[in-house]
Amino acid sequence: MIERLVVYPTFNCNMNCSYCFYKQNSSKYISVNKFREAFKKFLKISKNPSVIFLGGEPLISKNQLIKLIKEIKKEQKEIPVTIFTNGTLLDRKIRKFFKKNNIKIVISIDGPKNINDKSRKYRFSSKSSFESIISKIKKLNIMQEYSVNMVITKSNFKKISENIEYLYKLGFRSIGWNIDYLDNWQKSDIVELEKEIKKVFIKYMKMLKEEKDIYEISNRYEIINFLNGKKENSCRNIILYPDGNFYLCDKVINSKELLIKNKILKERKKLFKKFSKNYVNKGLFCPLGIYLHLKYEKKLPDKTIKKNLDIIYSMMSMIEKNTIRFFKIFLKYRNFILKHKL
Repeated sequence: MIERLVVYPTFNCNMNCSYCFYKQNSSKYISVNKFREAFKKFLKISKNPSVIFLGGEPLISKNQLIKLIKEIKKEQKEIPVTIFTNGTLLDRKIRKFFKKNNIKIVISIDGPKNINDKSRKYRFSSKSSFESIISKIKKLNIMQEYSVNMVITKSNFKKISENIEYLYKLGFRSIGWNIDYLDNWQKSDIVELEKEIKKVFIKYMKMLKEEKDIYEISNRYEIINFLNGKKENSCRNIILYPDGNFYLCDKVINSKELLIKNKILKERKKLFKKFSKNYVNKGLFCPLGIYLHLKYEKKLPDKTIKKNLDIIYSMMSMIEKNTIRFFKIFLKYRNFILKHKL
């Protein structure tokens, strides 16, 4: 079943983040005609459709992005649209457009300045990306309106709880985090990572008990759905790249092996079957993209891929286990249910 169209309108970006692998010189942005054609195909095969814009930086061409969103709204006005942005190119005009069209915005910030700027640097400037983003966010007064998302890496994972607390105190009330599974993780890191994740959830439970102004845990709805009997045991995304073509997964750039040409559902199913013997989908977090990236982008030998995947499986399993454990408790609290609109 396909639900989400994940659009990479461009790979171009004004930043050069250390963990980003969409580093291409192409400034190409998907054309309105190609997007329109692909979007109509997506609607024909999707159930509960939604659209997510990633990148590159979607706001690198605001006028083009506005045209794409208008195409979506022309077909289905109420379709949920989410845009992930580095936040540096936001302005009053685009904010007004987003608000008018009920677009969800997620800004990438990894924590305070010393944490954020270590990984998230401008491409052609030495100025602080953190200072630029926070200045813009405060000027536009969007702290409580937009979500923020942190990337957890080998260099910052021991401060997840501290960084979330910092973003909360800044004024954000929707905070998410994702693991950069492609970092150089070791088995020994998993114990420390688990301690930090437990710390995050224990602090959150304290906020619930004290009936404080909690924040939305913005990107763990697969766990909530699972606990509510709606297990997502298969990928529900279809990827659209700047060339206007559909691809199986977004962890590999423009690979002909992952290209989906005509019979979308049939070809997609065939590709999943082709790669299924090379990875194990044990839980709610899909490892397929990790395998594909290690195989086709890093071109690692199978033995090394297996070793890396074993570590990643352990990390995913640990995160899933702890999230399920704590969310079972969180779902008993009315303020959690209200904050997450359940």
